[in-house]
Amino acid sequence: MLTFVAAWSVLRLPLLPRMLPETSDAAFAAVVVAAAAPIALGVVGAYDLRPGRSVAPSRLALAASLATWSAALLPYAAGETVAVRELAAIWFALPFVWTVERMVLGRRGGRERVLLVGGGEIARRLVELSSRHASPRFRIVGYLEAERPPARQLGVPYLGTPEELPDLLRAGIADRVLVAFPRRDDDEIVDLVLACDRLGVAVDVVPRLFELVGDRVHSYALGSLALVSADPRRASRVGEAAKRAVDVAGSLCLLIVFAPLFALIAAAIVLDDGRPVFFRQTRVGRGRRTFEIVKFRSISPGAGDIALAQVHETLDGGDGIDRTVVMLKTISARNVTRVGRWLRRWSLDELPQLANVLRGEMSLVGPRPLRRFEVDALTERQDVRHQVRPGISGLWQVLGRSEVGWQERLQLDCSYVRHQSFAGDARILVRTLPAVLTGKGAG
Repeated sequence: MLTFVAAWSVLRLPLLPRMLPETSDAAFAAVVVAAAAPIALGVVGAYDLRPGRSVAPSRLALAASLATWSAALLPYAAGETVAVRELAAIWFALPFVWTVERMVLGRRGGRERVLLVGGGEIARRLVELSSRHASPRFRIVGYLEAERPPARQLGVPYLGTPEELPDLLRAGIADRVLVAFPRRDDDEIVDLVLACDRLGVAVDVVPRLFELVGDRVHSYALGSLALVSADPRRASRVGEAAKRAVDVAGSLCLLIVFAPLFALIAAAIVLDDGRPVFFRQTRVGRGRRTFEIVKFRSISPGAGDIALAQVHETLDGGDGIDRTVVMLKTISARNVTRVGRWLRRWSLDELPQLANVLRGEMSLVGPRPLRRFEVDALTERQDVRHQVRPGISGLWQVLGRSEVGWQERLQLDCSYVRHQSFAGDARILVRTLPAVLTGKGAG
């Protein structure tokens, strides 16, 4: 119905310049589109509403093309004429309409119950990630582990051993099974998956080398064997030049737009806690070159130096880096000013970094710049994050900010570097504003 209404609307409204005579019967063409659209959507797999499933824009474009050709050829066979402008309007409108319709249907589907097979570190991370990142349709109901009782508690109920999986599925406890590196050999895991198939329960498997695969999986078949690609990072000079052009244009425009806000924030800081207005700190950027990051001051003067001194004492004592980072945030939080608390809540203290972007020290999107003691704790594999400019926004900011742990943050940074693209940067920028407005993980 929604497809029919959209098709009829674009056929009746003069959305594009007139190129051919209007159709004599817009309703007839709309009926054709509405009839062809479900078939086209089925061809590209748009009816799979499971969490994490999406349809690539290229596939939606293909479905729109199939429906549009139907709207042109079938009315022509019936003696009707549809204008080119109307066909173009249908082609552009249908992917948007279908995306909205998919979102509406997805919300009506309810929360899908997921059962974990595995109780190790990856399973623990899945439970943690599902509570923070998963869609409203995703809920882990429990986990299975070979040890009874399990050595590790994951924060969700322990429901037995993997051998009990078929009985649990027959009891209707889950809609999906997620295999997370259980202590089983490959043949046993295949048997578990086949048992799920026989019971009509879908299965997701955490891939080996998942750090290299990224979120955009490319696979192909070599005979009967499926291969998953882990393509190397390809740094294109044209791509880097385009990214830098966007950084310069974007930071310059934002500095101009936010100039009145800068003045108001500076006045508020001075009235609340005196000078200085800005907080400066040495950070490590691309190629491990250091630079001075600029923020609006949100803590008492000198508190940052005191916190760093305490951190270095802790490091000398051999404390873990992730625990040290948490401690630094805690110390800083105790010294936040009244205006600073408001600035951090809305991430306004980060705005002066637009000047760092304009100078070429940072980018609008990229891994956050680290302090020297954090860089010293990186492994050789994690140091790949310094192949690109650090950014004001990045994956871990839009996925939870302070709620994201140190190791997950580094994994997200490495994934960003390996799979960086113009479209990926655009998605992060689009998600930055909702993350800031909700204030999730701010601190």
